[in-house]
Amino acid sequence: MSQCFFIKHKRLHDGHIGDVCREEFSTISRLNDHMNFHLGATPFSCTICDRKLSKRSSLTQHYRYHRDHGNFKCGYCSKKFNSKYTCTVHE
Repeated sequence: MSQCFFIKHKRLHDGHIGDVCREEFSTISRLNDHMNFHLGATPFSCTICDRKLSKRSSLTQHYRYHRDHGNFKCGYCSKKFNSKYTCTVHE
């Protein structure tokens, strides 16, 4: 077994424990994302609709929603757009 694999595997057991709920996470970034939830912090913002989210993965999922839905409708011709910007430029 390679030394690199062992180091990566060991991280799973070292864990990072949250101060609030004592939940354990394999990486510090996952713990930080989880702490954003407890603190109500929303450091990740959607550039399309300005929604704020606590986790980067939630933002990625949110962008998929915009991609798959025509959420912005022209007030004049009812054409649908995937971003507020393109709808505004169209109008």
